[in-house]
Amino acid sequence: MSHYAVICPIEGMEQMAQLQWISVLRRLGHQVEVYNLFSPRADPRIDLSGFVSKVVRNSPEIIFVEGAIGFSLPEFYLHPTIQQITVAAFWFDDPWRPVCYRKNQKGYLDALRLPNVSHFVWDGYWRKWLFTNHQVRSFPIHLAADPDEFRPLPRSGEYPDHAVFIGTLVNLRHLEELKRKLPPVLRHIASLLPSAMEGAPYGTNPYDILDGLIKTLPAKMISACESLREKEPDAVLNLHAFASKIGKNEVRKRILRETLKVAPLLIFCGNFERTHAGEKEIRAILNTDSNRLIVRDTGDINPSNLASLYAYGKIHLQATDPQSVEGGIPFRVFQTTATRRPLLTDKKPELAKCYSYGKELLTFESDRDFADTLQAAMADPEKLDDVAQNSYRRFLRDHTWEKRFEYVVKTIKTAVAA
Repeated sequence: MSHYAVICPIEGMEQMAQLQWISVLRRLGHQVEVYNLFSPRADPRIDLSGFVSKVVRNSPEIIFVEGAIGFSLPEFYLHPTIQQITVAAFWFDDPWRPVCYRKNQKGYLDALRLPNVSHFVWDGYWRKWLFTNHQVRSFPIHLAADPDEFRPLPRSGEYPDHAVFIGTLVNLRHLEELKRKLPPVLRHIASLLPSAMEGAPYGTNPYDILDGLIKTLPAKMISACESLREKEPDAVLNLHAFASKIGKNEVRKRILRETLKVAPLLIFCGNFERTHAGEKEIRAILNTDSNRLIVRDTGDINPSNLASLYAYGKIHLQATDPQSVEGGIPFRVFQTTATRRPLLTDKKPELAKCYSYGKELLTFESDRDFADTLQAAMADPEKLDDVAQNSYRRFLRDHTWEKRFEYVVKTIKTAVAA
């Protein structure tokens, strides 16, 4: 048994991946102490020496942290005592926003570059970006699923012939709120983004679209954008948050529209923040009043009951967020395969290393071939069963949280030995 520490950035706002990581460490018999950098109920000022003493009192072998927000207190990692302990930082999102936001904060980049810190980033494109732009080295990692929580269940008798999408479309009210927070020049760019995304090829990185839009502006406006990067990083961060949500909506609405051309569609959507589009707005986005579309709001569902949603339908659908360029494989892939259900997904280079295309996953290139691919898949139930069985075996072999723990520890030990 080993002792580990887990640093959560904000009490009560733990990410699902972090909670599942804590769970697997304890299930494997390790002693785990969980600490919060900040608490909404406490004084925001940190007693650094006291916090360091608390974290190291049980001599943890590794301190696990969430990368995006976890380094918002760089002086913790720069403390001489913490520099004697291995730190593993997980980045299950693109690092552009947090790194560009905090890069001018005193000690931030120094903390990221410490030799005792091993970064694990879920997308090769962003691993290269981190190193090329900020000289931060990192290792690959993927999300996973818990086979005790996500397991094969009896098929539901409801909607047996439907294609199923478990996920959200961001509602217009939330997008408008984000846009209103922007300075005028950034608000202007944000207003151009939806139509630019609509005209771009499927899966185009929304941050690339943003850069392209800025280049088309008059010189005075370009200069204003550059000034805002330095003077108002919060505003630039909000613009990229807006772009990521527009990109997410774009790929999802394209495949959902295509689905309705060839199959009935069941959408499970919702989140606790209530930023998701409801049925009326989804129908408007997909331009349909067809009874072939069924929408069920799951915003109030307990996360422990998510697995039950995979018992529905004939096939499940996946469209990767476009700012995930090479990897960024979402929970949905691992949860679908853990519940032994067939999945139709777009392709990513790192996904091909996780599952075999055609044997363990069904794939499409873009919205142009999606409908034909889906129609052929739904016409071949034997193929769907084979894919589901094969992907389930692969999941158990390679993609549980236990496997991720083994990989992380082995990677760290190899890096230390080198």
